[in-house]
Formats: sequence, structure tokens, C-alpha cells
Amino acid sequence: MGILDNYVIEPFFFPENVNITAVTYSEFLVETLPYLLEDVPLAVIPNIIFQQDGHPAHSSLLARTILNQRFPNRWIGIHSTLQEWPPRSPDLTPMDFFVWGYIRDQVYDSLPRNRNDLIQKIQTASEKITPIMLSKVRENLMRRIALCAEENGGHFEHVL
Repeated sequence: MGILDNYVIEPFFFPENVNITAVTYSEFLVETLPYLLEDVPLAVIPNIIFQQDGHPAHSSLLARTILNQRFPNRWIGIHSTLQEWPPRSPDLTPMDFFVWGYIRDQVYDSLPRNRNDLIQKIQTASEKITPIMLSKVRENLMRRIALCAEENGGHFEHVL
């Protein structure tokens, strides 16, 4: 799942028995990600800056090679030529400081009965994220970046 400007990139669920390895993640980048970005306006695509976390599959040479081809100098993560995102920095990552908490609150309003129910609840919750909400997330991100700069990269959660 992701966010891009005013768009929510729908969640993708790997089959239950699949381990996320460098190969499976790279296949996702090549085969699935373009499909997930299908509804994004063509004018936005060249400006995408792809950000990922530090999962070992994400930082594999195979994945980095694909990211360098698809998003040259436009991806953030471990070994990125653009920016190595600071590890354990959820306060600067909209997926962490907004999306996952929002989804969790929606999903666990009542406990999911099984994996399929959980997936359905996640999909429904993601569809409820509006462009107005995403605009506020961007404003919040800019505030967080300014606070981080004021604290010279140190902790700033106490002033949020």
C-alpha cells in the first residue's frame, strides 16, 4: 500500500504461504507495482519518489537494480543514491505516522474473523482515506520535517 499525492495506492497482499525474499519482492516491483500505479495520472508518474523501509528484500542488489531502472535517482531506502532514509524514523514517514494507525483503528473496530476478513477490512479502510485527509498528512509531514531540522535531526515527538 502507498500514498502518492492525493492518491491511495491500493494494498497488495502476498499469498499466505509466500516468504518475502529478494526474488519475490523484485517480481512484485516488475509485475505488480506498475498495475497498482495504473490509475495515477501519467503526468505524476515521472515525479514519483518511491520510498521503502529497511526490509532485507528491499535492500537486495536485485531490488536496487530494478529500482534504479524504474525510479532513477527517485527512490529512498537503504543504499539509495538519492537519500538513505534514517532507520527507525516513523515520525517522518506518512505511512507510519498516519496510514497504519488509521487502518488499524478501522480494522480492529471489531476483530477480523480470519485472513480474508482481515484483508477485506484493510481494503475497505484504505478506500476511506480521502484527498482532504492526505492533504492534512502532507501539511503534517512538512511540520515534522521543520521540527526535525530545528532539533538537528534529534527527537522532536515531544513538541508535536
